[in-house]
Amino acid sequence: MKKIYACIILLTAMAGLSSCHLSIGYPERQGIISRASLTPHKIVLVGKVEFDPPMPDTKQELNCPWPSYFRNLMWMVCKNELRGLDYPDKLFPTSPDFGGRIVAPLGETFYVLTDADRPFYILAGVIYMSIYNYGSGGRYYSSIYPGSFFINIKPGDEAVYIGTIRYHRDNFYGLKKVEIIDEYDREMPQFRVRFGAMKLSKAVIRQPREDAVFKMGVPY
Repeated sequence: MKKIYACIILLTAMAGLSSCHLSIGYPERQGIISRASLTPHKIVLVGKVEFDPPMPDTKQELNCPWPSYFRNLMWMVCKNELRGLDYPDKLFPTSPDFGGRIVAPLGETFYVLTDADRPFYILAGVIYMSIYNYGSGGRYYSSIYPGSFFINIKPGDEAVYIGTIRYHRDNFYGLKKVEIIDEYDREMPQFRVRFGAMKLSKAVIRQPREDAVFKMGVPY
């Protein structure tokens, strides 16, 4: 893919409020561990996000009261339409953009609830690389990775497997390539342990076109 290094944005920002309160008030998609936890009008979304090579545990510098809220987690911006983000300069998601996000542990399968019969898009992924909290103010350094991934939920689906999103990176966390991996057969045994005979539909997201990666989700 041409000039794929342009797909990574490293942004330094000054936050007017505590860095660790970036998304309070905008809930994430709820995780689920068993079929007994399934609520009406919801289905289970199954997938994974990972770096190649993986990110060391010591890479993030999280000087804030709740480092586990950010450690080894990618916040996936999810919306019902394919569009740019709300932040005026089109570079970094504001807190409202994080409403309904998927919080994905890097390298681990996630199981979250999502609305039945309602397709959506993953617009982008965000990693907080450093957070420095100074009382009522703070600084945060974040990396934004492209999405533009269509999540195809169909009528009658009980659970949907979307695949593994693999971000190939360089030593500076610049993006070299985006790859979608189908690990449906590998995921099935653990899914059965958690959810029994529930049907897991296969709806692996499609590899995005180069122009979509560059122009949609996080505009470059």
